[in-house]
Amino acid sequence: MSEHVESHLESMSAEFMEMKRIRLFSSDEIRLILKTRKQHEYKINGVTKKLEDFMNYIMYEKAVLRDIRIRRNKLRIVDKKGAIEYSITKRIKHLYEIAIQNYSNDFPLCLSYFKFCKEANFHQRASLIIQSITKRFTHIPETWQVAASWYLKNDLNQALNMIHKGITHHKDNQDLYCEAIQLELHNRDKNNSNEGSQFQQPTASDVNSCKKISTYVDAACEHINDYNFLLKILSILEKHPFTKEVQVSIVARLLEKHSGEENVWNALAQREYRGHHYKVPPELSKCNSHKFRLKRCLDKYEEGIAVMEKEHPTKVDLLWGICLDWLVDKYQCQRQGNVVNQTYVLDMFEKASKSSILEEKYYIIWAKLLDDEKKVLEVIENGLKESPTSLELWKLRLKYSAMKNDVKEFNNCFKEGVKRVKEKSAPLWVAALRFHSLNSNVEIVEAIFKKAVEQPNEVSGVLKPEYIEWLTLHWGINEARNMYLKLARQQPYCKELHNVMAKIENIEIDIDLKRLENVYKLACEQFGHEDCDVWVNQVEFYYKHRDGLIQLNSNFDISESVLAVYKEAAKKLEGQGFLWADFTEKFKRISE
Repeated sequence: MSEHVESHLESMSAEFMEMKRIRLFSSDEIRLILKTRKQHEYKINGVTKKLEDFMNYIMYEKAVLRDIRIRRNKLRIVDKKGAIEYSITKRIKHLYEIAIQNYSNDFPLCLSYFKFCKEANFHQRASLIIQSITKRFTHIPETWQVAASWYLKNDLNQALNMIHKGITHHKDNQDLYCEAIQLELHNRDKNNSNEGSQFQQPTASDVNSCKKISTYVDAACEHINDYNFLLKILSILEKHPFTKEVQVSIVARLLEKHSGEENVWNALAQREYRGHHYKVPPELSKCNSHKFRLKRCLDKYEEGIAVMEKEHPTKVDLLWGICLDWLVDKYQCQRQGNVVNQTYVLDMFEKASKSSILEEKYYIIWAKLLDDEKKVLEVIENGLKESPTSLELWKLRLKYSAMKNDVKEFNNCFKEGVKRVKEKSAPLWVAALRFHSLNSNVEIVEAIFKKAVEQPNEVSGVLKPEYIEWLTLHWGINEARNMYLKLARQQPYCKELHNVMAKIENIEIDIDLKRLENVYKLACEQFGHEDCDVWVNQVEFYYKHRDGLIQLNSNFDISESVLAVYKEAAKKLEGQGFLWADFTEKFKRISE
C-alpha cells in the first residue's frame, strides 16, 4: 500500500512544481497540501476504507480547486491557467469512479458524481451516469427529476419520457406531477414561439397542452388526496391564462373535496384579489378594478366562513383570523398603493365579532382603527369579556377612561384591571400614577405608591425605584432615605432600588459618604452572589471618594478597604465561572 500511495504522490510532483513556479502557493502551503493528500491517500487505500474517506478527499480537492480560482483572480495569475485545475479535476473524477466501484448502490454518491461531471463539462460521462442512475435507482423519485432536467436542454420529449417513467414508479409523488406540468407548459411555449403566435386566440398547442395538464391532474388526484398539492398546481398555472379551464376544474375540485380547510378558502380568496375569478357573472366578467377584486376577495372569505359554520364550526375562528390579518395588512400598506377603505376593514371586524370569538389582538387592532370614542369603548369592553386577563386591553381601557377625565371611573377600571391581570399589572400601576399625578394631590399619589410596593415582585420591583425618586422630588432626600432603608430590607429584594438610591446620593451637593457606602454594601449583601457589578461599584466608590473618606476617618486605608471587598466577592463568586472571571478582569482594570 505504501508504494502505491508514494506512486500517486509522485505523479503530483509536476502539479506542485507549477503551483510553486507561478507563485500560486508558497513552499510551506505546498508541503501542507502534500501532507494532507498523503493522509487521504492512506485512508482510501487502507484495509478499512469507508465511503466517508473518499468523500472527505473529494471535498478537500474541491476546496483546493476553489482556492486556486480565488488566488488567480486576486493575484491576476494567468500562467498555466486551466492546466493545474484540469489536473485536480481529473483527480476528483478518478476518486469518484473508485468510490462508485466500491459503493455503487449509494444514490447520493452517484448524484454527486453526476453534478460534478455536469459542472466540469464531462458531458459524455454525465450522460452515462444518468443512464446508470435511471436503471439502478428507479425507487427514488429524485432520480427521474434529475434525469428530466438533464435531457431538457437537448430533448424535451426525452425529458417528458423520464418524468412519465417516474410517475409510473411513483404514482403518489407530487413533485413528479408538478414537473410534468411544468414541462408541458415549457413545451407549449416552445411550440407557440415556433408558430409565431401572438397569444390572442387559443392555438392547437394550447388545447393539446390543456388536455395533457388536465390528464395529469386527474391521474394525480387518484393517488394524492392533498389540497396543498392542488394549490401548488394552481399557483403554477395561474401565470398561464390559456390554462383557465384547468384552473376552474381544480377550484371546483377543491370546493368539492376540501371545503373544510381554511387555507383553501384563503388561497381562493387571494386568487379573486389577483383577478382570477371563479364563476363571475357574465356582465361582470371584464371588470377588474381594485374595488371589484377586493369585494370578490372578501365575498370569498365570507362564503368560506358560511360553509365552515355549517360543516366545520371549530375552524371558523381560524379563517376569520386569516381574513382579518390580510385585510389589516393591506390597510396598513395603503401608502404603497394597496388602498383598502377603512369602511371595509371595520365592516369585516363587525361581522367577525358576531360570527366568531376573536383573539384579543383583533379587538386591540379594531379599537385602534375606530374614531368614535363610544364605539371604541364598546369594542374594548367586548374584548375584555372574551379575554378578561388581557393586559393590552386593560391598558387601552384605562387610556380611554383617562381621556374622559372621570376619576371615579378611572379608579374603578384600574382596580378591576389589577384584579384581573394580577402580577402582570405593573403598566396599569404606572398608568394610575401618571393619571393621578395630573389630577389628584400628592397624598393620593403616595397612597398608590405605598400599595404598589406591597404587590408581588413583578409590580413592586418596577415601582420601588420610582417611589424613591418621587419621594426625593416631593418630600426631600431624608424621606427618600428612610423609605429606602425600609424597602431595601423587604423581600423580594430589588436591585434597581439600590442603583436609583446610589444615583440620588451621588447628585447631592454635599454627598453623605457613609449613607452612600451603606447603599453599595446593601447591594453587595443582597446581590453579590449573582452580580459582579455590585462589587465593582463598591470598589469604584472607594477610589472615587478616597479623599472624602480620609477626611471622615483619618485611619481610612483604601488598599485595606478594597482588599476587604475583593475577599468578600471571592467568597460569593469564586467557583461561579464567568461571574468570577468577569469580576477579576474588571477589578484589575479599576485597580491599575
